[in-house]
Amino acid sequence: AGTAAYMAPERFYGEPASAQSDLYALGLILYEVVTGTAALTVSSPLEWPSAHAISAPSDPSAIVTDTDPALVQVIMRCLEKDPADRPSSATQVAAALPGGDPLAAAVAAGETPSPELVAASGEEGTLPRGKAVAWFATAVATLGLAVWSVSSVLLINHTSMPFDTGALERQARELMVSLGYTTPPADWRSLWRRDTRREPHMIRLTYRQSPQSLFETVQNPTPWPEFPEDARMYLDSRGRLLGLDIGGDRDYSDTTGAKPTDWEPMLAALGADAPPVPSTPGRWPPAFYADTRAAWTATIDGVPHDVEAASLRGRPVSLRVKPVDAPDERPVAQRGAGALRSAITSFTVILVLALLVTLARRNVRRGRGDRPGATRLALAVGLTFVIGFAVTRHWNFEAPNLVAQGIFYTVQLPLTLGVLVWLGYVGVEPYVRRRWPFLLVGWARLLEGRIRDGLVGQALLAGVTVGAILATMRAGLQMLMASVGTSSPYLYRDGWQWVASPLFAIGGTIFGSVVLVGLLVAARLFLRRDWAAWWVIGMFVAVVAMGGGNRADVVRADLPMWVLLLIGVTSAALAMWLFRRFGLLALVIAGSVNGMLLDAPLTLDPAHWYFWRGAWVMAIVLVLAVWGFVNVLGKQSLIPVEALDS
Repeated sequence: AGTAAYMAPERFYGEPASAQSDLYALGLILYEVVTGTAALTVSSPLEWPSAHAISAPSDPSAIVTDTDPALVQVIMRCLEKDPADRPSSATQVAAALPGGDPLAAAVAAGETPSPELVAASGEEGTLPRGKAVAWFATAVATLGLAVWSVSSVLLINHTSMPFDTGALERQARELMVSLGYTTPPADWRSLWRRDTRREPHMIRLTYRQSPQSLFETVQNPTPWPEFPEDARMYLDSRGRLLGLDIGGDRDYSDTTGAKPTDWEPMLAALGADAPPVPSTPGRWPPAFYADTRAAWTATIDGVPHDVEAASLRGRPVSLRVKPVDAPDERPVAQRGAGALRSAITSFTVILVLALLVTLARRNVRRGRGDRPGATRLALAVGLTFVIGFAVTRHWNFEAPNLVAQGIFYTVQLPLTLGVLVWLGYVGVEPYVRRRWPFLLVGWARLLEGRIRDGLVGQALLAGVTVGAILATMRAGLQMLMASVGTSSPYLYRDGWQWVASPLFAIGGTIFGSVVLVGLLVAARLFLRRDWAAWWVIGMFVAVVAMGGGNRADVVRADLPMWVLLLIGVTSAALAMWLFRRFGLLALVIAGSVNGMLLDAPLTLDPAHWYFWRGAWVMAIVLVLAVWGFVNVLGKQSLIPVEALDS
């Protein structure tokens, strides 16, 4: 059974031996080495079980006053009564002992430290109570500032949006009936989009209904009409009609000719200030065959609009509404600069992934790489995207063949990303562990399942703070350019997007972080200088930040170049500081938080129908901050005991 004086408490009650029971014995031996006395004493051998389970040894520094506090902390952690409170391994004890850093020693010796040594190295991570509270207060304050600033520059908060998606869908179906399409649709779908071709109608709902089951892919969420009586209708946020296309593979064998068309329901749906005045058609031909065309001039919100429509056998099939003399397409500013940024980013990502796959093949052959960690990471990325695609995809379970196709499209991209993340992490992690192991300490601890670790908490708090600052900075620059009300996120296809958006932000940031670390390794391999490698990834982050990279499009494409450069350089500097100071985990958290905040329909007005969707994102970020605060606080009480006593 062991020597009773050195047996862990749990061993007396039949629990199996473990690394923690050995570390308890090690703690007793270290106690004697430091103090010259036994940690526990008894008058009878029968008292050993209760002594180990109940008695608390004196603080070694009370016996030997000049004992190193770090050594005292290691000893007392080993002597915790609960095995879960003791160090997780002997490596962790060795890393925490004063007199040297085994991780630094391994790097200095040219060795590659094991993932376990990396996770065991570094500080414990808990912070003094005052510092922990200050970090948490900063994280909450920056989150509040980010929510206020981002919500201030979103078009949805500067546009009248009295109706939610469901109400506008019902209105669209009623309008279809009034136009003569009385057969109930078999399926329907809608999608909010920003409309840059029309003023003041900058947000529109694209509604589609069909007599057949609809199928969507990620690349084509609202397919062009293809079935008979397929309809695509465009409504503004107040429910006014903006456009109409009805057509598809229909039967044109009926040659009875044109019939009188009742245009009144369609014209009434325009919401014109006065009855439209007939004019001459000719600007926009209908997308599908029609036997009758008509045109009007209508004043909508005080602005003259050209209105053109077409019908087939007495039923409207086409409608176009645009301001008079407005171009059919609004030019996109800085198209060349945006294309160049996109090309640089895509080319870099492809090259880095190719290199990582090559390195992964080499590491697998040599038995190197943290494969368990890579597997957990790949599963995390794959599951986030699978769940996100599943809850946002349009499912029609009355069409089994489309359900099967939907499952395939839901799984294929997440599976591909998961495989790439696994290969990328196995390819790059051993090199980072050898060259910059400090970047992986908190990351490795989280992958080991140590969710209550202090360093994990530091990364969470720092990541939330920096992510909120990045979002605030982008929104702040928008306000400085006096462009409030000119940007908006897409309001997605259905109410479940509030679940998917944070998942996409987390999964996408993890994937991007693996690519970024791969770029760091690639730059170091080719340039042979650490400082040069860090400059390369800093410039890459700046290029990505200049392009926005979020569906929210908080910063307009037509901002001056100096503003985009300021955004990119400042974002890169902040991200690089965070990366070097708090490691990879903090960088992932910051990117995720930044993406969540910029991709959410945030509003401070609870009366808005989309308020709870933005509140959900705010709650997730706040939970991350609370999680980090609890971790860095450790076993300290939030309120000092002496304050309670007094």
